[in-house]
Order: sequence, then structure tokens, then C-alpha cells
Amino acid sequence: MNSSIKYQILKNNFFKSWISRLKKNKVKILKTKYLFKILRKNSNWQVLGIDTKIKVKNNTYYRYAQISPESVTIVPILKIKKQFYTMLVSQFRAPAGGYTFEFPAGSINNRMPKKTAQQEIFEELNLNVEIKDIKPLIKKKLYVDSAFSTSSVHYFYFKKKIDTKFLEKFKNKKTGISKEGEFLKLKIVKFNNVLKYANTTSTVAALALCKKNEKIFK
Repeated sequence: MNSSIKYQILKNNFFKSWISRLKKNKVKILKTKYLFKILRKNSNWQVLGIDTKIKVKNNTYYRYAQISPESVTIVPILKIKKQFYTMLVSQFRAPAGGYTFEFPAGSINNRMPKKTAQQEIFEELNLNVEIKDIKPLIKKKLYVDSAFSTSSVHYFYFKKKIDTKFLEKFKNKKTGISKEGEFLKLKIVKFNNVLKYANTTSTVAALALCKKNEKIFK
């Protein structure tokens, strides 16, 4: 590994966080091989592909690890009279080979998770929600692809009372930051109907967390 590539890896915050977790769990890194780096323009977002040889207790493993940013997923809880609705974001996902319906989400770069959630709500839903009104669905982050990736998700929700004018205003509304390749469309659905549209594990996990926290529907 040349010195330039090694420096790029070592300064990656998510790589450093991963190394810290390994050391905390008394995992010894015997060898690391750089495979690739993906960096988006005008962003600190990046993904690293690493091949490793590690030792856990008396066992040696060869493992691939994709060092990915942490992210946030936010569940909008919309109430009109006694009915609960939510907002899903439809967008094209290249790995899925088509469109998905998800709760608003985004990668964490140099911001705190809750601040990232606030920004994603503004960018993807066109809503201004105060930090104090954004609350955790669970107090820890969850890993979404632990076999290959360091990717983890912080889950949040916010509640908002709405009326029929809100439903009409945001029905099929187009959002996102087009210059960053985000071309999104909103879909407002009754909360009990989310599973009819959801086709990502992160969205289903968020839905399960909501149903476990019944107090948020009071």
C-alpha cells in the first residue's frame, strides 16, 4: 500500500471508528489491504473497501469490510383527527435496480446524528422541524449489513398535526437536491399501510420500532 492511499484511509473517520471497535473487542489486525475508495463530489461522504487478516482469540480470519458512513432514518408521524399518516420517499436506487419506498434518510458526515436528521427532513420532506421535536426511536445505532459493511443507522421520529390542506400540498411532491443526484417524490400513506409499499430493511426496522413504542401514537 503506497503512503498516499494509506493516509487517505487512516484519516477516514469511519475507518478510525471501526479500528477503535476492533481494539475495544481485543481484535488484532494482522494485515490490511486497500481495495477501493469512492468519494462523492462536493461531499465528505466516502466508502472504503478493505480486505483484512485479523485474529480473534486463537482464531485467524480473512474478511472483507466496506467502511461506510453511519446514517439516519426518520419516521414522520402525522396526525389528522384520530388518523395517523406518514411520509415515504420514492427514489431510484441503483443497487436495487429500481425504485424504493423509504422513510427519509441520509448519511452522517461531519454532523451529529440529530442535526443530520433535521437536515434530511428539510431536504427530503421540505419541512422545518426543530431539533427538540426530533426524538430517538431507539437509543443505540443498529448495524444493517454486519457481514460486509460497517454501515449503521440511527433511528428518529417526529410528530406533527396536519390537516387536509397539508395532504394535498405534499401529495406526490417532488423534493431532493437535484445537483447531488437526488430526484425524490413523496408519498403520504396511512401508517398502518406502510408495509404495502416498504421494500427496504431499514424502513421495515423503523416501522417495527414504532410499533414497539406505542406511546408515540398518543
